[in-house]
Amino acid sequence: MSLPSSIPRHLPRLALQFTHRVPSTTRTLFGFGRSKPSKPDAPFKPASAPAPLLTQDNLFHPLLSSPIPALRSLGERIASKGKCPVSGRTPLAYTCPISGYPTHASREDWEKDETHREVYAPRLREVNEDEHDLRSGREMREFEMPREQPQDETPSLQSWDVLLYTRNFFSVDNLRSRRHLSRLLSYPMTIAGVLHELGPYAVRAGGRVSAEGERSLLALRYMLHKAPSPSAPPPPAIRIFLPGARAESTLPSHIWSQLAYLFPHARFHIYFVGPEVILPPSTPILPLYGVPGRTEAVDGQVSLTTIKAPWEQVHDSFGPFDPFTDAFFVFHPGLGFPSITHPGERQVAGEWGTALPQMLASKCPVFLTAFSPTDMQRDVQALGESKHEGVEGEWEMVIEPGDNVFSSLKWEVAEFDTRVMVRSNWGVWGIRGRRYEVQAQQTD
Repeated sequence: MSLPSSIPRHLPRLALQFTHRVPSTTRTLFGFGRSKPSKPDAPFKPASAPAPLLTQDNLFHPLLSSPIPALRSLGERIASKGKCPVSGRTPLAYTCPISGYPTHASREDWEKDETHREVYAPRLREVNEDEHDLRSGREMREFEMPREQPQDETPSLQSWDVLLYTRNFFSVDNLRSRRHLSRLLSYPMTIAGVLHELGPYAVRAGGRVSAEGERSLLALRYMLHKAPSPSAPPPPAIRIFLPGARAESTLPSHIWSQLAYLFPHARFHIYFVGPEVILPPSTPILPLYGVPGRTEAVDGQVSLTTIKAPWEQVHDSFGPFDPFTDAFFVFHPGLGFPSITHPGERQVAGEWGTALPQMLASKCPVFLTAFSPTDMQRDVQALGESKHEGVEGEWEMVIEPGDNVFSSLKWEVAEFDTRVMVRSNWGVWGIRGRRYEVQAQQTD
């Protein structure tokens, strides 16, 4: 399922340009013979920020006539790809006056569609204004992130509001800013929410973690929260593998530091692996993996490696795996969708037919997300019904399926059908490869 999930990669920042002229320090002997003092410099002032392209009371524009070229192009793609929900005709020649999206083949069709006006149009208008706001040119204070957590302050991961407050983010005082910020932080905070000992899925907090999952998470949390010892060697980095990475690989690098700030004693190495990751055309081959890729050290806590290859092609290069330091996060895998590469199969046995058994065999936890309740139900059912070798009977639940506290709050609209609207990482669940306990049998 291909849905628009791009995230602005260049965040607006205020550039301060100082024009103060440094005064001369040259002096004559005893001050005699010096020239007349020049007029004192005026106090320096930062250059004023450019005026926003759009003001906050002017964010609604029909896509096809938007002042933002990228949104005009989006409107053109929707108009050409979409099919009228009333007449079934294409292209979409009529723009809904409520939402600003091209939604119907004619005004007559739009007037007949009461469901659209009552259910879909208000949500589409919200998305329209959000997208124009992101490109308005205003100073995006909500994207100015806090750094390390003070040692005497404990963050809480029970909800977006509590997290933003206890992490000392700038006051996010409106719903639009919360949607922008949640869309940007959903991927790293979903990982943090699952792994942190104060996260929303802790068993003692009434969460959804199974008995097997508690053992897996205790191992990871021990390493994540373990304070360093002066007499001991530094612990290994926590490896987070993201097979099938797409939108998450386009996030600005510094965003991943927000994950590390919640674990001050841990180091992270995050691997984005998949044929759809974004890399510059001239990216060299990584000798260790034999495929295009690059590694970036963001800071002393976080390193990012991006590898453009299917997971199964590089899986063996990462072994051996350790459940104390390794975890998989697969965002929106689409296990239950029909396979493109294996007609008649679902993707759990098609596109994921080799990679998923490899991950399960590592015995490390595998956490998955979904766009919606329907998407999650489809994936869970596909996994439960799979007869594929290496999957059937080879997994057990770590976190029961359910909603994700750190899902994106922003709706994403499908270009092929404006009635298809989802939220990134709406739900989360987790599995691991089944472990078999060997018991010794006494014989007489």
